[in-house]
Amino acid sequence: MLETVLIGLAIFSIVKIIIFIKLSDIFLSKKVKNDNDNIIEISDDVQIDESTKYKRDYFK
Repeated sequence: MLETVLIGLAIFSIVKIIIFIKLSDIFLSKKVKNDNDNIIEISDDVQIDESTKYKRDYFK
């Protein structure tokens, strides 16, 4: 009797973890927007300081 309860709890916890992962993928997925208004085109002549490069790469 105890073994069936432990097996049932193990199966229940595994199923619960799988459901949690699937729901978090659905609701917490990062939506990628292709927003061309925020893209800054820089010619080769312009020097970019390190903070601007970091901000540009970090907030992509």
